[in-house]
Amino acid sequence: MKILVLHGMVPPDHGGEFAGGAALVAWNLSLEYAVAGHEVAMLPLHAFPDRTVDGVRVLRNERRLTDILSALGRIRPGVFRGLRDAWRRVRLPSSPRSEFTRLLWQYAKYARILAEPWDVIHLHGHTLPELAFLIALSRTRVRPRRLVVTSHGMNHIDPAIVHGFSSYNLAAAEMECLSLSRALGAHFTAVSSKTAEQVAEVAKENVETVINGVSEVFFRVKRKPSSGGRVRFLSAGTISPRKNQELALRALALVKKTAGVELNYIIVGSGSSDYIASLRSLSASLGLEDIVKWLGPVSHDELASLYGEADWLLLPSTSEAFALVSLEAAAAGLGVVTMKNLEGVEELKNAAKPGRVIECEQYDPEAFAGAMRAAIAKGIPEGASLVTDVSWQSVASQYLDIFDEKKEESAAV
Repeated sequence: MKILVLHGMVPPDHGGEFAGGAALVAWNLSLEYAVAGHEVAMLPLHAFPDRTVDGVRVLRNERRLTDILSALGRIRPGVFRGLRDAWRRVRLPSSPRSEFTRLLWQYAKYARILAEPWDVIHLHGHTLPELAFLIALSRTRVRPRRLVVTSHGMNHIDPAIVHGFSSYNLAAAEMECLSLSRALGAHFTAVSSKTAEQVAEVAKENVETVINGVSEVFFRVKRKPSSGGRVRFLSAGTISPRKNQELALRALALVKKTAGVELNYIIVGSGSSDYIASLRSLSASLGLEDIVKWLGPVSHDELASLYGEADWLLLPSTSEAFALVSLEAAAAGLGVVTMKNLEGVEELKNAAKPGRVIECEQYDPEAFAGAMRAAIAKGIPEGASLVTDVSWQSVASQYLDIFDEKKEESAAV
């Protein structure tokens, strides 16, 4: 099959840049599709030249004058009206008109890509860039109806998410995307059952759950024993209100008072400098300077090494589709302290050994401190925490089965 994957990322060690969890999923699946013998092209979210990386053809995502000139021939009156009407429905009053110009450029880029025949298009996400792509797809004369749309969460839950555009109505954009995807005959999937329920409510279609996978490097982590019975906590990911590191810090301060053992907490990731500064100030005011260590963004190999020096992952997020770090940590042998109703937790529990996932029912420092105390009481996990196959090869195999079904359906039409 000839498969187009949007939108992914090329890892920094291949000359690209990190572009979020969904983009990382798209990249890992693209690699596995190529290993399985398919012709695979991926469009990254970040700027990147035409280049083949590890068997995946990475499509150019750079602005060039030739694209602007060719766009003049691609944007017919009907297309312009479609883009204009969609933009009116999703923009906020504060959104500048220059953003609409960028939307036009996005359309021209996608029209260029869709000039090639694709057997399957695997679209990750449903925000403004995806909306421009779907409008382009709907206007393509030779339109492949083999479209699979994977949801990594209903993004309007987090108003801080901005995909290269100024503020716009994420809820409206997602509604537009899912409605247009349905009109194009898309097969919908989601990375957790809770996300599948959310998407099904909007898309009015059945949504299949296919959970995320884990890179091999995390299964090979060599755990380093803790010295003196110290319990080591870790958080990894974007430092933001949605990830809720503030709750973990406030809970840690409570645990410190009664733990009876030495504690340390490593926070890995990047975020707003102002927000990180506020958390560091909070940490100091809570008397945690001797316990908390702040690290910036790290590579996969560096993160795997850090997992080897930790015992429990703290994941108090207010929303997730399915946190990749929870699977990575479990693959590395860590236990996970998280929120009971968080998206993806049910799937994590099903994949992990009993007792390796400790749930907190309330977003309250004392409640989360109680979950952390339960982790301390259980002791330091030993051996792998996962009992099911969550390799990227296994996940890609599930999607390839879906692609084959869509191919058969298309041939029957």
